[in-house]
Amino acid sequence: MAPSKIVLFRHGEKADGDGLTPKGFLRANLLSSCLIQRYPAMKGIYAAGSGLGDSSVRKVQTVAPLISQMVFINPAIAINTIYLKFQYKQAAAEILSSHLFTNQIVLVCWSHSTIPAFAKELGARRVPDKWPSSRYDMLWEIDPITKQLTQIPQLLLFGDHPVPF
Repeated sequence: MAPSKIVLFRHGEKADGDGLTPKGFLRANLLSSCLIQRYPAMKGIYAAGSGLGDSSVRKVQTVAPLISQMVFINPAIAINTIYLKFQYKQAAAEILSSHLFTNQIVLVCWSHSTIPAFAKELGARRVPDKWPSSRYDMLWEIDPITKQLTQIPQLLLFGDHPVPF
């Protein structure tokens, strides 16, 4: 059985190196509160890790505030950072097949370059071909039963767009 909902989102604003900008850290903190309010019963958090072929730590930095709060709210929450951004097929297969996530909510922070392919791997229909490189402000909510993808504007920071892409 599949999760009841899978939520994909991009990491916060990126610095020239492998980490987040100050605005990216602010987004990560605000996003943490937003996600906890919207999905308080989340069962899993996935973030693309860093390693050979992808040294970026932005995805983990983005979910760090969420993880630090969720371990007090739900100490049994599953946290996974072992897959790199190009290993989305393996991550999707695990999310869809794990008994831990049956009828549960799973959040996924990933790199914008592979989020559309990840969404398709999760079975979503009508997925935009690209995640715009300038956008950090959207949630993609997937219903694994209907395969419906819904774009939800975060509206956390000045300049966030209210219109999906």
